[in-house]
Amino acid sequence: MKAKLRHDVATSSALEEDDRLFSHTLDEVIIFNKQVNYLVPGIFEARPSLNPMAVLFNEEEALFQRFLRLEKDRLNELVDSIFQSETSWTVVYGGGDNSIIEEEESTSDPSSPSNEPRQLIVCEAADRFSLLLLNLIDRSTYIPLSRYRLRIIHLLIDTVDDFCLRLSQVVHVYEERWPFTRKFYSLLNTFGYLLTLVGEWQNGGGSVS
Repeated sequence: MKAKLRHDVATSSALEEDDRLFSHTLDEVIIFNKQVNYLVPGIFEARPSLNPMAVLFNEEEALFQRFLRLEKDRLNELVDSIFQSETSWTVVYGGGDNSIIEEEESTSDPSSPSNEPRQLIVCEAADRFSLLLLNLIDRSTYIPLSRYRLRIIHLLIDTVDDFCLRLSQVVHVYEERWPFTRKFYSLLNTFGYLLTLVGEWQNGGGSVS
């Protein structure tokens, strides 16, 4: 695999010029790494020199810069599609089209503590966005250099910041309308879900290391 990659990188002008071919090649390397790591868990951590990704993402930053640009373009395109979709604010799991108010009203005695965890209400937008982030983390797992992985983390943070900014802009539009609509509550639930997700990552639930 590494020998073929070296040959392709050195001789293939198509790989250098065609973003689709570059992305396809990268996908094939990621799939290969997953299969090898499944058979021999931790092999690339123990033997970094065996990692084919090191051929693409070495000390020369050109190919990594290209990967980062393509990932950023892909993220922006998918986030745009989330905000443009008519179904993004429909509930996909955690309850029907219930709002936060209805969730609070269902508590029999607000003064008494409950050991039951609060059920998250997740709409399509939150679900798609979280899968988008997890996909980026998954695709970045085998990037060999820590400074490159750090830049992936920065891309994740920028993506979450941008999503939350766009989300808050939509919230401001709907918070001035009374009575509040189901979409308004779905927007708030999306904020809550993202906070929970980020909290889980801070506690070790997700990593690009």
